[in-house]
Amino acid sequence: MKYRLCILATHPIQYYVPWYRALAQHPQIDLEVYYCHRQTPVQQAEAGFGVPFDWDIPLLGGYKSFFLKNISKHPNVYRFFGCNTPEISQIIKKNSFDAVIVHGWNHLSFWQAIKACWDTNTPVFIRGDSYLWTNRFFLKRWLKNPLYRWFIQK
Repeated sequence: MKYRLCILATHPIQYYVPWYRALAQHPQIDLEVYYCHRQTPVQQAEAGFGVPFDWDIPLLGGYKSFFLKNISKHPNVYRFFGCNTPEISQIIKKNSFDAVIVHGWNHLSFWQAIKACWDTNTPVFIRGDSYLWTNRFFLKRWLKNPLYRWFIQK
């Protein structure tokens, strides 16, 4: 039996690709990776690299990947509304995945996928590296605290 696994990521990231390839090679996993945004060389520079560039290694080979239609007015991977891909909901509902992995909860697209998983009783795994007490404006931290405590139960 093959398990149908869906992964949702903002964009191709060089250090995740080997993991995706390994999962795709596993004989019991049928993997599909969906991306919310196609980064431009300039956006790569804005990510902190300082100069525009494209990765010099292939990021899309060795596993099934798809780019979703990002309907954000200002597509990017830095803001919550920068990734808005409502079609992920229908993809999850239609494909009956055994599980879905999302790389966080800091983009609208991730919440669209999480909600679709909740609606279909599809197990959803949320990978994140957020820290509640990150140095940010007090009101923002205060508002996020109850949400995070509810969402990320100990």
